[in-house]
Amino acid sequence: MLPELLENLINHISKVTLDNAKNKFNLRNHFVLPESPMDRFVSDLNAPPFNANKSFEPNVMEELGRRYTTNTGFMRVNTNQFCFDIESKELKLREKEFIMTELRKGLAKKNSSLEQIFAQAIPEVVKF
Repeated sequence: MLPELLENLINHISKVTLDNAKNKFNLRNHFVLPESPMDRFVSDLNAPPFNANKSFEPNVMEELGRRYTTNTGFMRVNTNQFCFDIESKELKLREKEFIMTELRKGLAKKNSSLEQIFAQAIPEVVKF
């Protein structure tokens, strides 16, 4: 159950990051870099625009932080690596959105059949 919750939290953070990119939101400015104490990391997740505490328990956010802890003997989260992973996930979401937009455009064309549109889209969709 926890791995699924962690994946949901990561997806939430990635989606919020993508949605707020239009408002010039910068993920790397939201977190203390390159490392952050665990309590600050959780606090940053709970702050807008993520508001993770509305949908996720503190133990889920702490477990996510543990995935990125450094080997310094202290509970410090490698926020630099965390941001890199979220940005990678955000890029995949951006690519998916582009593909879906192109599919919608294809469907809007009166001279394209559904089969033609999906034949063009399948190689792109398989990437995900």
